[in-house]
Amino acid sequence: MLRLSLLALVLVAAPLAQAQNGRDAHREFVAALALQWEDDHQGAIGVLDALLELKPESGAVHDALAESYIALGRPEEAFLSAEAATRFAPEEPAVWTRLGELLRESDPEAAAEHFETALRLRPDDPALLATLADLYASLGRTTDAVRALSALVRVGETPAVHIRLAVLANASGDSEAELRHLRRASVLAPDEGAIAMLLATALRDANQAPEALATLDRYLSRHPSDAAARALRAELSGETPGAAADARSPADRLQRARDLYEASAEDESTLEEAETLVASVLAQEATPEALGLGGRIAYAQRRYALAADRLVRALDTNPRDAGAWPLAVRALVRSGDDRAARVTDDALLFLGSDPDVAEAAAEAALARGDAEAALGLSPPTPNGHALRAMALAALDRVAEAADALASASGADPVLTDAASGDLAAARGESAAARAAWDRALVLDPDNGWLRAR
Repeated sequence: MLRLSLLALVLVAAPLAQAQNGRDAHREFVAALALQWEDDHQGAIGVLDALLELKPESGAVHDALAESYIALGRPEEAFLSAEAATRFAPEEPAVWTRLGELLRESDPEAAAEHFETALRLRPDDPALLATLADLYASLGRTTDAVRALSALVRVGETPAVHIRLAVLANASGDSEAELRHLRRASVLAPDEGAIAMLLATALRDANQAPEALATLDRYLSRHPSDAAARALRAELSGETPGAAADARSPADRLQRARDLYEASAEDESTLEEAETLVASVLAQEATPEALGLGGRIAYAQRRYALAADRLVRALDTNPRDAGAWPLAVRALVRSGDDRAARVTDDALLFLGSDPDVAEAAAEAALARGDAEAALGLSPPTPNGHALRAMALAALDRVAEAADALASASGADPVLTDAASGDLAAARGESAAARAAWDRALVLDPDNGWLRAR
């Protein structure tokens, strides 16, 4: 919850008490806050409206009203109350932050101005710096985003901040800055395989293969069973595990790849050899069977663009491959492929009653910003509850979103972290939202849908 400082509350409450001829306005205000904590926002509004009749210029009361209107999904009234709070309590950064959050979607430039005002009042606030960095990046103001993130590094250095700086540097074509930030992130989080592989890949692209191999060797010395890191190291070093498999028939290679893929549920290191075998078959003939299996293997490796390409090609020839539909939809969404909408419609047409397809379709709806559709599609499964929480958070139905997230026990941790971030954002808790989204990205760094946050 955003809240005015205790000092401001005391200063506001004193004149309120005088205006009520001895009645304890401070106690009334605290009672309203207690109702908010109990999610009785309608009751809180009744108390706060009564207080406003006595002191209409109270910034604290207007701010509290804005909070309750947000919780009840009444954005127009929330905006009016938040705007009034900035007029009557312009010295409080929290009221400017709330107004910025309310305008973030409809008028991001104005939102940025309000966040900047809050930051001037509370310099070096990490939540404000993170929020501004995200907003600047979405507006294409890369220099401002870098400045905000650099300030955030000085306030509290984390691997996630350096990764965000590396992404901005990459988009600007500054490979030197990209490598500098990825190296620092790797030092701060030596046990994060995703960061080690991001650094190694960037080093490879910068023609610095020896350092890329050294980076992976350092990580693998601590985590020798990481299949993805081992596969990347093999690629960088020119090793071709499983190359001798070409001597076997395509059918034998596919069967061996299928066995390895099924074994990956217990040991992900088997995916590397499975991919090599499937790739050797596809190099000879792209059969629907090989494409379908290859798509599943690539998806398990979180290589979403490759998975999407293989799975869509497989389904174009064999639409009866039921298990391929939800994977294809998710891979298309997570790789940002424009075919996601068409394939989602086809999946619902063929298998609309399948919970896995419904989950994938709900994810696709959320990715395109259609929370209402996602809400209707989310099935009563653990992943479905997490997706439902995201949809409800997007619709500012915060209490329902919290209930849905509480029911998501056993869901994919990437989805639960993303849902936790969305719920925190709906509550106006920017720092908590960013922390949850960053956790999700560490688990699934190539997920473009998550990166869009």
